Amino acid sequence: MMLRSCLLSGGASRRMGRDKALLPHPAGLTWLEHTLQQLAELGAPITLLSRWPEHLQRAHALALPQLEAIAEPSPWQGPLLALNRLMQLHPN
Repeated sequence: MMLRSCLLSGGASRRMGRDKALLPHPAGLTWLEHTLQQLAELGAPITLLSRWPEHLQRAHALALPQLEAIAEPSPWQGPLLALNRLMQLHPN
């Protein structure tokens, strides 16, 4: 069994008022892209689950070979449902 990194990035950021994942990171790019690049350094497969098309587009643009970016289907009811979807997709 191999370790897999999973990133949930589908929140509405209502309290923040804007998409937290797309905030600029001090090292460049966005927090989403920076986090995905850091995860890629681990060498394990990565699954990004997001309901936002821009998140998926930015993830694909990174061209990380171990990255699987998946559009989260509705209903969007928080991280527990998203986690359940990931566990169904990758049961191990």
